[in-house]
Amino acid sequence: MAKPSSYSVAPGDAGNSRILSWGALVSVVVLAVVSMVLVFPKSDLLSKLRDANGDTNRDLTLAYLRNIIRTEPQGMGLRLLLAEKLLAENDLPGARLALDQARPLAGNSAKAQADWDSADLNWWQVQLRQAQASNKPADTALAAGELMARLKQRSASITTPVQIFTALQAARDLRAALGDQADSVKGDAQTITRSLLLRLPALPSASASDLTRGATLALAEGYFEQAADLYFAARRKTPQRDAADQMLQQGVRALLAGGQPLAAWQAAAREALPLPTGDPLY
Repeated sequence: MAKPSSYSVAPGDAGNSRILSWGALVSVVVLAVVSMVLVFPKSDLLSKLRDANGDTNRDLTLAYLRNIIRTEPQGMGLRLLLAEKLLAENDLPGARLALDQARPLAGNSAKAQADWDSADLNWWQVQLRQAQASNKPADTALAAGELMARLKQRSASITTPVQIFTALQAARDLRAALGDQADSVKGDAQTITRSLLLRLPALPSASASDLTRGATLALAEGYFEQAADLYFAARRKTPQRDAADQMLQQGVRALLAGGQPLAAWQAAAREALPLPTGDPLY
């Protein structure tokens, strides 16, 4: 059945019906978009569009985003949200196009670059899963290699615990997704995991909670000495005596689990000492 060329605004009254052309319909959508931009602050509008779900809302949301982008072509957040929505619909080509069009805007600020990098990484993660689900070894290898290159690049510029944990999760997801495939890529992912855990205690913004979380991840990887160091670092940032003692005990247990009883005894003696006055980690 052919798509009608117009809609009647007075159905059932053929003699007095007014016809709305497709061009007019587009104009109405654009007018609605402009009205939304004027009525809602940009942050509120982005929030409303991000939360829109359902089949009906999906089409409207995509139409709104595309038209708002026409009126605000420098809107990095709008372009990334469009890519996010398209990716959620498994429209990888559409999401890739939206990301590529947003890329020139990524250089405007460090935050814009970080946001674009995160969206780009997410796209390659979905690409990897789809390639595996479709049993396409060549596409799987390509996606795995692209993901690893991006993880290495991001790891070199990480400055916050949140960025570290995001990269750690991406590395773990990559290793889990590959299974018995691409041993070299999995090895690189494991190396990145270890280096990120080593960097965590050196971040001034790392809290005791961050350090404890890192210690738990290190234990799961079998990095017992690193886990102990992270627990001890968490102790130095824990003012409560009972909680600090617990961090000390967990660090000693990590060394014992790693088959290092002498190191455990030495660490227990060293770390049990009162913290120096003015210790910057306290």
